[in-house]
Amino acid sequence: MQPYPVLETLFRHHLWANLQLLELCSTLRDEQLQASAVGGYGSIIDTLQHMVRAERSYLSRISTGEPYRRPEDAPPLDFAEMAKWLRHSGEGLIEWAPKVQAADSVEIQWDNGGIVGPIQMPKAVLLTQAINHATEHRAQIMAILTQLGVEPPELDSWSYFETQELKANDDEGRNVQTTQLSNPTSDFPKIGAPARRALNAAGYQHLEQLTQVSEKELLRLHGMGPKAIRILREALAAQGAAFADK
Repeated sequence: MQPYPVLETLFRHHLWANLQLLELCSTLRDEQLQASAVGGYGSIIDTLQHMVRAERSYLSRISTGEPYRRPEDAPPLDFAEMAKWLRHSGEGLIEWAPKVQAADSVEIQWDNGGIVGPIQMPKAVLLTQAINHATEHRAQIMAILTQLGVEPPELDSWSYFETQELKANDDEGRNVQTTQLSNPTSDFPKIGAPARRALNAAGYQHLEQLTQVSEKELLRLHGMGPKAIRILREALAAQGAAFADK
């Protein structure tokens, strides 16, 4: 297994997740990109643009002490430009995170919570905000995708680990020990990685085993949700079988 330095891993996952979501969104139709949801920032495309611009500014403040200022009349970024910006800022955050010290700060004009004027903002807080900001907006976009009937990508840390280990093995020309990462002998239908891991952890390796367990029991497994239950139910029905409580 390859090493996983703590701060580097946090920000490499951050960059990976941003690019995974951007790649999926690049396949959407224009009307889908304009979709939004109550409680979110705005449309999918507006949220992506906001994420990308904000992260560029976070990195600029950490590295130069100044926010990144893009001309107000500049056209919206296209997907290729957003990917380029995300790689630039993501790699920059990976580089800077281990170098930031506890006392490092940058002056910011603040207007929030009754505080107005210049303040010294710890760079560590800016690093934290970079991760939190993107995580929040990725979740909003993924909620909109779900409403559109588009399955969001798996962006959790477990999925990141799997992709990194598989890539590392492939790069080194080794046979991948997939039994440690997934279950290649399973005959489960395509379900999300959290649900698949939940089944494997509970000792379920084959679809027929689920005829001995109820939906209610499966839903108690961490990572198992209604969508995975529906897919498994349909797969069982296709074989003339059902969960134990059906």
